[in-house]
Amino acid sequence: MGLADIESRRYTILSESEIEALHEKTLRLLQRVGIVIEHVGALELLETAGARVDKEAHRAWLPADLVQEAIRRAPSACLLAGQEPAWDMHLAVNGETYTRTIGGPENVYDCERRVRRSVSRADLVQWTRLAHRLTHIHLVNAIFPLDVRPETRDVIAVATMLEQTTKPLVIQAYSNRSLEWIVELAAGAMGGLENLHRRPRLAVYTSSFSPLRYSRDEIDVLLTAGKHNLPVFLNSSPLSGATGPVTLAGTLLLMNVEMLAGVVVAQLANPGAPIVYTPKPYFFDMHTSMAAIGYAEMGLLQAAIVQLGKHYGWPTEALGAVTDSNIPDQQAGIEKVQGAALSFFGGASIVGGAGSLGTAGTASLEQMVIDDDIYGYFYRMLAGVDFREDALAEELIAEQGPGKEYLTSDHTLRFFRKEFFFAATADRRRHESWEKDGARDTLARAHDLVARTLAQEPPEAERLPSPEMLDEICSRAQVDLSQGQ
Repeated sequence: MGLADIESRRYTILSESEIEALHEKTLRLLQRVGIVIEHVGALELLETAGARVDKEAHRAWLPADLVQEAIRRAPSACLLAGQEPAWDMHLAVNGETYTRTIGGPENVYDCERRVRRSVSRADLVQWTRLAHRLTHIHLVNAIFPLDVRPETRDVIAVATMLEQTTKPLVIQAYSNRSLEWIVELAAGAMGGLENLHRRPRLAVYTSSFSPLRYSRDEIDVLLTAGKHNLPVFLNSSPLSGATGPVTLAGTLLLMNVEMLAGVVVAQLANPGAPIVYTPKPYFFDMHTSMAAIGYAEMGLLQAAIVQLGKHYGWPTEALGAVTDSNIPDQQAGIEKVQGAALSFFGGASIVGGAGSLGTAGTASLEQMVIDDDIYGYFYRMLAGVDFREDALAEELIAEQGPGKEYLTSDHTLRFFRKEFFFAATADRRRHESWEKDGARDTLARAHDLVARTLAQEPPEAERLPSPEMLDEICSRAQVDLSQGQ
């Protein structure tokens, strides 16, 4: 099945009239209410372009024509490159769907001890090596080691990942200064800054602060990423019912207002800067007074977010396989499947969440391999049914006739491996065999698979950047960033 066939079967949640209404209300709010942008340079750009600006209040009111022009300038496709072209991700509005690991957690679930503990640099090494080996994970995000000095934690994280994988990377930079060092690391890996600009090895997250505010640091990161042609995963994460409206429609509207304001700044500073539309809503759980993302409504919002991004003509990312469960259990499985389903079937450019637990606050190696299987199921569903003449097997059925078996036919031998998806963490044996082999559950099988995968050799050294070069950049970064503490 080709991409055109898949697109015709996409799941949609919003009608065209609802999308248009949401867009019109977005334009009205940006012009009537505006947005706070705590960045002098960005405010000057906006004022020069025709926005009304109050520099003392750090507030800008954006006219509709300015927003519409920014929408037209943002590209509909971008490249996120691997160290080698085999891992390149070609992000496009109606292109392939890719996946990524979760990013940002400072805690990891220790499966052997059944406890949550702080992430170490050794954990990040294992995290990256595992993600490198898993078939259905394309983009690697960092978990942050707490045994590394905080001023260079994001820089060290990128250096560590560059030593362990040739897949593309995405990072949440702590500041603009640290991002410049991260760019130097990525440029070193790609053989120079010009090569990095041509083949961006790295994407960057930057986010608004709901409601209706961008900090100076986040705008700095946005502008620096655009200067280097790094795709920006532009994010808005209101807490529905607390820092945003409690309704799904109201949450979508607030996120869209914040997103389009960020797009305007990005395109004024660097016309054509690559943007990935990446709103990530959270819910304020009125029962616990905590943030939550495992609700069924999350799937609905993700499908709507993908539709909105496509409406503007941009690549999109959805939260995907996320859960509020603190361990890899049945709750995690249920919530991750329902969240990933509408992300995949809606046609997101990237589906996230792999390896996440505890409302995206905890990382788990075992959960990552389970999520790799979840992704595999959805890729198989998207592939659909092969209706080519040979697959229909009309002549085989006629030849076998009534009462004959198909097990020994050449047709079965040719098709059985590619017709079915075989999940690595599944066990389909009968009870007696399963019990005799230790009655191991999904988590135990995933733990074994983690151990076997990490025992494999790391990527070929000649394809990886020099550790000495990375260490030298990190040492200079440590000196520079320590001076700002």
